[in-house]
Amino acid sequence: AIRGGQQIGLAVLDIDYFKGINDNFGHQAGDAVLVQFADRLRNAVRSTDTVARIAGDEFVIVFEHLDAGHDINLLGQKIVAAMQAPFEVNGRPLNVTASIGIALTTELPADVDKVMLAADQALYCVKAAGRNGFAVNTVGAERMLSVRDFAAPSKSDKSDKKSWPSSRF
Repeated sequence: AIRGGQQIGLAVLDIDYFKGINDNFGHQAGDAVLVQFADRLRNAVRSTDTVARIAGDEFVIVFEHLDAGHDINLLGQKIVAAMQAPFEVNGRPLNVTASIGIALTTELPADVDKVMLAADQALYCVKAAGRNGFAVNTVGAERMLSVRDFAAPSKSDKSDKKSWPSSRF
């Protein structure tokens, strides 16, 4: 990866308010959301990427062969956009969003603990910023690269996304 000028990325994803889906609509509805969410994730990523469910409503994506100049924001945007259409649950539409933390590294062999920590830090920045978005963090960096929110704009805000300044850990 380093000789080829490539990066490796790891995304950690949580379905926002998944417990509320189970509590309000039942576990069968929660299971339906998980299946649809996984399908949308697989369709949103490249064929070289790996998608896995690790527990409950937690998923990971391994992005391999990222060019150093590749805009990881495009991948984050594509995943968030894939969740925008309502999910079909018991014949009714249900709005479901996701929080996504993405870690990037060019170090090989990659230190799995450092990559997971960077992705988790990015994920918690998204949750602190209001959920329904993604953040990018470089392994070993002191500052977040970006946090993006894709919630519907308020009447006073005509833009469809917001950027927050970098956050210190």
